[in-house]
Amino acid sequence: LSKYEKRIADNPDYITDLAASRQKSIRANQCHLHKYAQPFEQYALGLNQCLYIEPGKQNILILGDSHAADLYAALASTQSRINFLQATGAGCTPIKALHTDPNDGCARLYDYAMRFLRDNKVDAVMLAARWPANFAEVERDIIVLKTVSASVVLIGPAHEYKEDAHKLLARRDKSMHYDDYLRTFLDEEKFALNKKMADFATKQKVKYIDRIATYCGAEINCQVL
Repeated sequence: LSKYEKRIADNPDYITDLAASRQKSIRANQCHLHKYAQPFEQYALGLNQCLYIEPGKQNILILGDSHAADLYAALASTQSRINFLQATGAGCTPIKALHTDPNDGCARLYDYAMRFLRDNKVDAVMLAARWPANFAEVERDIIVLKTVSASVVLIGPAHEYKEDAHKLLARRDKSMHYDDYLRTFLDEEKFALNKKMADFATKQKVKYIDRIATYCGAEINCQVL
């Protein structure tokens, strides 16, 4: 049995528990907005716990959608010397032009974060999302963010599979190692998008973090467990 299969065998609720653990780590409904499950006014009441400056530390704001929330969870749990601020929401790609309805939760979250940045000094703003093909529209946002932050960091796309990984693993060909099996289902479009975004970041003169290279390495060995 693979490590994955052993975990499922030991705990039939493994997937459900994993999902619940993620909701807790991304601070769902507290710092991560679910605009269809809660009104923005309710969400905003707790934002002082998500957006605050901690003296004596680097203060870095993470802005974006659920991919940004996952990034917050990973960094906050491993980089204790840095204070990570969180302004994230489901579907809230950090591109102002994509949220034209001023009453939309994502638009209000973006505006709230911008007001915070104008009133408070942060060391950097990290932009993360499940980036769309028209990601270059973030250029306008980068220009504005450069006026209120010492640094802007663009986080590239994560690698993705053509179906949910746990579903693919459930029907894995047992003759193949699970990493090799999953590699055959990688979404190649994300790799092309990553290259375009890296080039874009260079032109915008902002730092770029290549998530695919971080997770998968040069040999595209994307380990999931």
